[in-house]
Amino acid sequence: DFDIMSTTASSVTESPYPMISVDEAVKIVLENTRVLGPQSVALSDAVGRYAYEDVRATRPLPAMRTSVMDGYAVITGGGPGEYKIVDRILAGHRAQVTLSPSSAAYITTGAPLPENAEAIVKIEDTKMSEKEGHVTVLNNPSKGEYVRPVGSDIKMGALLISKGDLITPQSIGLAASIGLKSLTVHRKPRVAILSTGDELMTQNSTEKKEEKDDKVALNSSASPIPQPEKLFDSNGPMLHALVQSIGATPIPLGIVKDTEAGKISKIISGDLLQSLQPVDVLVTSGGVSMGDADIVKKALEGGRGVVHFGRMRMKPGKPTTFATLSIQENSQSEIKRNRLIFSLPGNPVSCAVTFELLVATCLRKLSGSLQAPREPTFLSKLTTPIKMDPFRPEYHRVRVEWDASQQALTATSTGRQASSCLLSFRNANALLLVPKGEGVVKAGMSLPTLPLSNPYESKTSALLSPSSGPLVGSHRKHNTKHSTSLKPELIESEIGLGILDVTNDGFLSGDLRDMMGRIQGVNLRANISIGPKPTHKLTKSYLNLLSKTPGVDMIVVFGGNGFGESDRSPEAVKEIITKDAPALSIAVGEAAKSAMPNNSPPFRTVTGSDGCTLIMTLPGNLAAVGHVFDRALVIFAHACKEISKQLSL
Repeated sequence: DFDIMSTTASSVTESPYPMISVDEAVKIVLENTRVLGPQSVALSDAVGRYAYEDVRATRPLPAMRTSVMDGYAVITGGGPGEYKIVDRILAGHRAQVTLSPSSAAYITTGAPLPENAEAIVKIEDTKMSEKEGHVTVLNNPSKGEYVRPVGSDIKMGALLISKGDLITPQSIGLAASIGLKSLTVHRKPRVAILSTGDELMTQNSTEKKEEKDDKVALNSSASPIPQPEKLFDSNGPMLHALVQSIGATPIPLGIVKDTEAGKISKIISGDLLQSLQPVDVLVTSGGVSMGDADIVKKALEGGRGVVHFGRMRMKPGKPTTFATLSIQENSQSEIKRNRLIFSLPGNPVSCAVTFELLVATCLRKLSGSLQAPREPTFLSKLTTPIKMDPFRPEYHRVRVEWDASQQALTATSTGRQASSCLLSFRNANALLLVPKGEGVVKAGMSLPTLPLSNPYESKTSALLSPSSGPLVGSHRKHNTKHSTSLKPELIESEIGLGILDVTNDGFLSGDLRDMMGRIQGVNLRANISIGPKPTHKLTKSYLNLLSKTPGVDMIVVFGGNGFGESDRSPEAVKEIITKDAPALSIAVGEAAKSAMPNNSPPFRTVTGSDGCTLIMTLPGNLAAVGHVFDRALVIFAHACKEISKQLSL
């Protein structure tokens, strides 16, 4: 065992570990992280887990033709007139009759049609006949009217849940709709949590400060007041909660004193980890800096593990350490698997930030997530200047909110940023990536921003973009081509983008904000969702509004560009633009088409300029949008620049 008394401060002058970037650290962690195996769980326990395999429909829905409306099932061709009512069909019951051209069957929504019925006449298009047992039909329905065909909701064999998808309440509904009682998901990671430090005490500790008089505590649940040199352990409970919030299982190991070097070595070396089956990850806090009492790194170095890195070029959290330890599965097996060890700094802010960047990323991959393991960044504008650190980039705690007057996301510092000041996290919902440098980042500048993964915050409270935008269907496979690295240069000029979303209920808006926020060189200035089937006049008016919005160089209209009667986006754009760009339209169309499934409906792409803004239509398909911007971002930037030149002449 390592003897803490054998080392003095003077013998440690320089860290043996090179300083690596956060991106390098994340890459190393992910390279050493293996996805956990399968586990079958009841539907009621599956929410928040990741699907281990694809789930496909084992039956079509509906399995029979059903009625879309309350009304009367008829054979078409009889026209308006009186029909004899020969049956009354309720949902869940089969028809007992065969219709004739002059008969009808009363039917409720969701009920199966008689075998030879061809259409439904809704109640509003009928009236009761003076003739008993008859109904008067007022219109001439066409074949298939208000009829839901077999498999129109879900076709036989349709993909309901993809491998790696996060199981949502809607996923549960889909699985239940085909009769499943359980789902195969990835096993939850088990995370052991250990705090270190002589100064720490638990909230249940008997160590307390002597009081001269007995006073009733203001908070009856509060622990005894500690001696002034002692601190309540905040990292352990915080890490416990963070692990739980990601969906993993925390295993608290308590506190180990700095003077208990042998005990730490025993834990780190794997003896205790091996007895805790199956622990996948060990997270320690404290004991990773350069002092004599910081002995976790020494225990790692003296154990059976491999230390992959011991310092990161970031503030706060520089001494963060990551190691792996090969442990035998059990006494009967020769199979060994890696335990992942994260040794985080003892200061609570450093602990929380490095957990977010590294441990959370690791746990998502272990849990089976196929989406980008790190949260995507987006751009937000500073409301006040922020001083830069000359040596290290900083992850600055901020509150991000939507500013309607600027049509932009703004970031406000939460105040004092000391690594010991956990209070700076109180209102934070994001980390601002401040580059290293001299001087300050001026108010109004846009910087990359990383949303904090907080499942407990209301998604609509602050109109946040990527961190809280997509509520359903957002667990996609992210395009990770766009790096979230912290660049040394500040972002001062980029394409100012305006989005006009005419998809169903604007369902793409949150995902689009997410995607555009991750693309270096694009700054989302305005986002308007007007829903499906807008009038021609409404689409034009919003296009004009976006074109006149300060800072908008390019407008993208998502959806409404098919060949249906209500798909009028291309027509609206054609009336706005004064110069069209047919070659760019073809290139954009081909790029979008190549990213979409073969059975996707056809779409029309229009691209041009209204004299001050580049405008184009794109299909309401997120993969297509990402592919188009991957392929043509440089072209878009060049086109916007040329338009800007013309305006200045």
